Amino acid sequence: MIMQFILEKNVIIFNVIRDKWENPEIQRKVSSAMIFMSLVVLALIQLGRMELLPDDVHLTTNHLHAIDFAFNLLLIKEVFDLILYLPRSISNAQRKQLQILSLILIRFAFKKLSFLGEPVSVTMDPESIAPILEILSGSLSSLIIFIIVYFFYQLKNKPLLVDPVQRDRFIAEKKTVAVALIIAFFIVGTWKAKEIFLNHNLEPALHVFFTIFIFADILIVLISMQYSQLFLSLFRNSGFALATVIARISITAPPFYREMLAIFAAVFSYLIAYVYNKSIVNVLDYFELNAKNKNKKILKK
Repeated sequence: MIMQFILEKNVIIFNVIRDKWENPEIQRKVSSAMIFMSLVVLALIQLGRMELLPDDVHLTTNHLHAIDFAFNLLLIKEVFDLILYLPRSISNAQRKQLQILSLILIRFAFKKLSFLGEPVSVTMDPESIAPILEILSGSLSSLIIFIIVYFFYQLKNKPLLVDPVQRDRFIAEKKTVAVALIIAFFIVGTWKAKEIFLNHNLEPALHVFFTIFIFADILIVLISMQYSQLFLSLFRNSGFALATVIARISITAPPFYREMLAIFAAVFSYLIAYVYNKSIVNVLDYFELNAKNKNKKILKK
């Protein structure tokens, strides 16, 4: 009874947050706030170049860093969107993770752009060539993941749980996990805001969020085992959790290794989803046929 009460309350909390967040008016306000904050950072960089900021405020004087800040805001929004995607389906959440991973790679590419100086200039010395190679690597890898996500969306998911009671309870448990992630999101965000205020460090805590998502994925794997012991389902869910681990490693990996790991995580996720979708249809047809045969035997008796 207590568990049912907790699930019901968390479902209500999640639904309220999701409905508010997905409201078009709220989305417009969030976008406006992101634009305003990016312009403020750009203005602060310009003031820093003009030496009009207090001595204790140490900001970069390169305007290109404002692009990096804008991408940081976009990634924070995408991470929150990912939390709200979690209860829809495991495959949808995995696709959203890959979308975020592709944006992270683009962000790394833009970040390296600032190493070329302002105005942007390219020479043949190694210090200039290295950032260009990293920009090309990040751009190509993000494009590859973008294409994989496109094919990922072409896959049609067939629900494994046909019993509406079991399906609703599983969704309620995933919404409970999502509520816990929302709380963690704001705790990490508060800690990060304090760090920005004290140390002027604008780097987003993406590695922290992805580490939290690893535990969330594993928790969902364990929850899903209550409803299906099917190997296909267990392997898919566990494989997606492993892909999240690889994606987490890629974020902090050195250049080029980062892109290779990210592409591997995307390909690994897609192949798991592709084989699962092809196989689960046959498995469900087999169970349906067996059920019909049993019904026929009962009717004959």
